[in-house]
Amino acid sequence: MVGDMREVLEVFAEEAADLVRIAEGAFARASVAEDTEAVTRGLLEVLRSLHTLKGAAASVGFGSVKETAHALEERLRGFFDAGARITPEVVTEVFSAFEVLRSNLRGSNHVAGGQEAHSIAPAAPGDLAVSGRDEVPVRSAGGDLFRVRPQRVDALHAMVGDLVMTRLQLDALATRIAEVRGRLDETEEPLRRLRAQLRGLRRKLPSSAWESLSSATQALAKAVGHAASETFLLNREAPMLKTQTAAVITSLEEGLRDLRLMPIEPFFEEFAAVAHKAARECGKDVLVEVRAEGAEIDRAVLNRLREPFLHLVRNAVVHGIEPPDRRLEAGKRPAGKVILEARCTGSRATLRVADDGGGVDVDAVQRRALALGLLDRRRELSDEDLLDLLAYPGFSTYERADAMAGRGIGLDVVAATVRSLSGHLALDTLLGGGTIFTVDVPITTQAGAGLVVRVGSYSFGMLLHHIERIVRVGDDDFRFIEGRPVVLLEKDPVAVVTLAGLLSVEGDREALPRRPGIVMRSGRRRLVLLVDELPGEQSMVIRPLPPAFEGAKLFLGGAIQGDGSILPVLQAPVLFDAATALHGSKAASVSPSARSAPRRERASVLVVDDSLTIRTLVRSILEAAGYSVTVAFDGVSALDELRRMPACDLIITDLQMPRMDGYGLCAAVRASDRPHTPIVVVTSVGQREEKQRALNAGADAYIVKNDFEQGRFLGLVAKLSAASMGSASRAGEGARGAPP
Repeated sequence: MVGDMREVLEVFAEEAADLVRIAEGAFARASVAEDTEAVTRGLLEVLRSLHTLKGAAASVGFGSVKETAHALEERLRGFFDAGARITPEVVTEVFSAFEVLRSNLRGSNHVAGGQEAHSIAPAAPGDLAVSGRDEVPVRSAGGDLFRVRPQRVDALHAMVGDLVMTRLQLDALATRIAEVRGRLDETEEPLRRLRAQLRGLRRKLPSSAWESLSSATQALAKAVGHAASETFLLNREAPMLKTQTAAVITSLEEGLRDLRLMPIEPFFEEFAAVAHKAARECGKDVLVEVRAEGAEIDRAVLNRLREPFLHLVRNAVVHGIEPPDRRLEAGKRPAGKVILEARCTGSRATLRVADDGGGVDVDAVQRRALALGLLDRRRELSDEDLLDLLAYPGFSTYERADAMAGRGIGLDVVAATVRSLSGHLALDTLLGGGTIFTVDVPITTQAGAGLVVRVGSYSFGMLLHHIERIVRVGDDDFRFIEGRPVVLLEKDPVAVVTLAGLLSVEGDREALPRRPGIVMRSGRRRLVLLVDELPGEQSMVIRPLPPAFEGAKLFLGGAIQGDGSILPVLQAPVLFDAATALHGSKAASVSPSARSAPRRERASVLVVDDSLTIRTLVRSILEAAGYSVTVAFDGVSALDELRRMPACDLIITDLQMPRMDGYGLCAAVRASDRPHTPIVVVTSVGQREEKQRALNAGADAYIVKNDFEQGRFLGLVAKLSAASMGSASRAGEGARGAPP
């Protein structure tokens, strides 16, 4: 009976957590709803959740929880029946009651069935450590929800990692079979010469010796022929097996990724209580609106974002929202608004915390920065400069620290955590108009397409979504600014560092005259990273590194190789920080074109191909002709880049790519807010029906790679991009200048 009761209490703890979260989220939505129907719908959901919680608490003997839920239910029912308006005072009262309810849950120690029931409270947003007992809600094919413990999901992920290793081993085995087949082919001519030489010895040897040698030679030739035939069949079947295995593993990876995804909306709804508590402590009124329906992100990433969003939400209330009297003086509603918004596009998630408060006081920031020696003079600060100062460890404009603010910790934690997730933090603020913090992170950090790089005898991995392109850098390409090496990309100086120098390892002393340079981008920062070799691209399932690597911030994790070894995967944002630390503040800086928005004099082209070689080749051809080029490795990443590009005059895409192919990309562009962007398909697929399918999907031109002729290609690019720039200019988008 004791064991059964313990299980019942565990179930109640899980249910209570869900019910409190659902009730708080529904009330937060109702409090900011504009129409009566939405308010009614939200309040009914709150009442249903409270009623269920009350019954569940009574069934396990938690009287205080039952009474608190009942009191809040009665208060809201009376409010609902009277049709009263939800005022800031009511919001404060209700969220205070939710806090009491959480406190009762957290403090309940009751003897039920002879077994002491320890604290069963759902974790508050401020309790940042996420219990390993948390469960992932999963929707079955029938639409019902069931729970899966994260440990089981992690175990499945480890098994998929083992499968990936097996696939890599199969790849290596197929390569060896092909090599053996080649060597067997090479034995054909020596065997023929041997048999000819033996025929010449027939009259010189005794009959028995000749017959023995002849028989042995024939047996050898037959064995070699049989081995060649078998290896031919194996060599023919191996690619099919590799393709089938890769398809199965890709499906498993995608299914497992979906299994790890958690909805962002409940995550945001938890922070409504944080905002209301902070508002009460500051003597302010605040409404919280959540806009994240349908957005999902990996549970591990979401858990890492808990502490940053705790800081961002509290900052929005404490630093952003003004007191009611000042808001009234400014012509605003007395209650401030905090909006938590999220959307997912391709492999990235964009999360925002926005407030309608007073915005960042740039003058106060400048004064404090001057006092701390972070600025040498007053000057105009961009949003990026402002964020760098606000995220500086220990920076605060408050003269005195108290329980709410002034300790100078918060944004530095946010920025560091976002960087560790290979993400980007941005700030947009308007004095008197409010502030928006935008966090851009990968939906998952567990897997992705990567590039293997080599420095001396060491190999490392890098995720492709941080790599803009590959260039070759020789001594004559270097320029120097304040004594630091840079190379010119699109006429912009970009800092150059060696990976060997960043990692303090010895590189290749006999490196080629023109070394491979990886052009990396993190947010608005660009960096050219010199390496010795580029063995190629590879699908990477990333696992945590062994304990010996603990504290090695440069590494995101390790990718399993075919021989069972671990390939360390580098963290791009941390590489930028290391470059800055090694070469000073000018390293890994924002290029001039990223700081300002000059008038456009060159057409902008987006090149999409899953082959790094093809991307680099096409980019080189276009840049040599004077075009501004952005690259992407599949349709999903192309849509990400297109969303970030200020203007796009032409898209050049392959057809056969992972995640989203060229047909899907054409259709997506035509359905986007840039439906008239010209699209040229460059592919190895030459069938007439495939060409017609691409044209039907929205392509403007179709080029087969076997028929590729550079002059005609550039003529087509010039024609289509010129027409696009002309229409954009006539539409008032500000594009000026002739195409190249």
